Amino acid sequence: MYTTAYIRWYYWYKNFWDELLLLWVISYLVKKYGLSCFVIQTPDPDRLDQWMNMHVLWDTITIHTTNSFPLLLPKKSLLVLWWWEVLTDARVFPYNGWSYFVKHGFQLFFSDYIILWWVWTIKKRGTDFLYKIILKHAISVVMRDYSSYTIASAYTKKAVHYHDFAFDALADESYLSLGDSDQEAPIHIWETDYIIINVNVHIRNHQTIEKLKSHLSTYDETRFAFYFFPASVWNDDSDSLLLPSLKDIFSSIQMIDWTDFSLVQIEQFFQWSRLVISARLHVVLMGLHSWVPTIPLVYQEKVQRLMDEFPSSVQ
Repeated sequence: MYTTAYIRWYYWYKNFWDELLLLWVISYLVKKYGLSCFVIQTPDPDRLDQWMNMHVLWDTITIHTTNSFPLLLPKKSLLVLWWWEVLTDARVFPYNGWSYFVKHGFQLFFSDYIILWWVWTIKKRGTDFLYKIILKHAISVVMRDYSSYTIASAYTKKAVHYHDFAFDALADESYLSLGDSDQEAPIHIWETDYIIINVNVHIRNHQTIEKLKSHLSTYDETRFAFYFFPASVWNDDSDSLLLPSLKDIFSSIQMIDWTDFSLVQIEQFFQWSRLVISARLHVVLMGLHSWVPTIPLVYQEKVQRLMDEFPSSVQ
């Protein structure tokens, strides 16, 4: 029925979580709708192209990146609305969903569209009205948490609940392969024994530092290499800003910029490690997926919930 998916509001800001989600979205749309062409709106098409070109998604699929979409999409196009967490009255205009409706309402009325991600609670009449318009007329609403699914279900029978999009991307990699032959090698010639560390700005405190020291007290820097894997590397709030603080504890630690490598190469990096210790959900996810001993620095319920779903022998 559809030949092209227009993925709107995808923001390439170098967050590992979101790149996993993008791969999942493409795979989901291929399997669900048999799509062969994807047009992705992003503020930085060149940067996204660079990373996407590391992944070959079947010979029949083409991917284009752009800064903007045409006012009227071509026939047999499916509009994919991502990042609809802005559907909420917890934020003020223009960050509560109305600005997107005002700017792009024409496409919503004249295109088939699906909504991915989550929605937030409803307290104001305006938000309720917005939900009735946008959620009700979507051909599918795919939510990543049960709370969002419950809210969406009140407005449409087409709501679907996924526990975690990124985990699905890792669990089914049949659509992924390496690019050119030069990338078949690992990222580097890694040391025999190394440990992957991830921390973020939300847990930058003395207690976290002490936890790190405690967990890693038996790992001598003369025997083990330490690698810092920042999930986000894009702005003043990124994990990468914590590298100097980590160097105060582990003088030889090196940072890995995952945006330079494909997902397959990143997986190799995790699979060969001896230990993963992380605060970020999707770095914990990579460790568990690779069946490597993984220690979470829990600061959100979702991290502990993920750990509870894996066998204790992995942790």
